[in-house]
Amino acid sequence: MCKDGRDFKKIIWGSLKDQRKWSLVSLKDLVKRNTEGGLGLRDPYILNQAMGAKLWWRWMNGGNDLWKRIWKK
Repeated sequence: MCKDGRDFKKIIWGSLKDQRKWSLVSLKDLVKRNTEGGLGLRDPYILNQAMGAKLWWRWMNGGNDLWKRIWKK
């Protein structure tokens, strides 16, 4: 989510209030590197997979962190 509550997809392709927007760029083009003609944004699918793996790793190997104790309760 962005600071103002709108998600990434709605900002790039969606509508804002009563105005519809055209999809001028595909996600595939947005996540290309700058040198390849893209904007260099991170792929949200890959980022989600990486953050999930990081969370799992911390869960399995972490100590007695507060967030881990809350989840266990």
